[in-house]
Amino acid sequence: MGHAGAETITGMINSGLVDGLEVTGPTELKALCEDCIYGTYITHSFHDSTATETDSLEHIYIDIWGPASILLAGSSKYFMLIVDGTTSYRTVYFLSSKSVDTMLGAFKDFHCQAEQQTERKLKRV
Repeated sequence: MGHAGAETITGMINSGLVDGLEVTGPTELKALCEDCIYGTYITHSFHDSTATETDSLEHIYIDIWGPASILLAGSSKYFMLIVDGTTSYRTVYFLSSKSVDTMLGAFKDFHCQAEQQTERKLKRV
């Protein structure tokens, strides 16, 4: 996000904008800081070798979140987000716990409903 340069900090001190800040030693910079150097690098795009998803349920992504500091819908502490990679259709399941049985039950519910609604088979999670 950036930081103030030496000239800016010196100007703030000279203008009386900062109380209690004392600078000892020289204020000139002899080189850029490591973050500034990395920040100026040019990034290259990633060349993904995987094929682009073209059909619903070809690839779904699952994310589990929690525990929440306050109870969510239905007195739940967690939620499971399921996203279809092709359509970006999202389904949220509110979970009372992060146990295997609870998460597997929600996934089985999604799996059954999704295959019935799309008339396609789930290929990859």
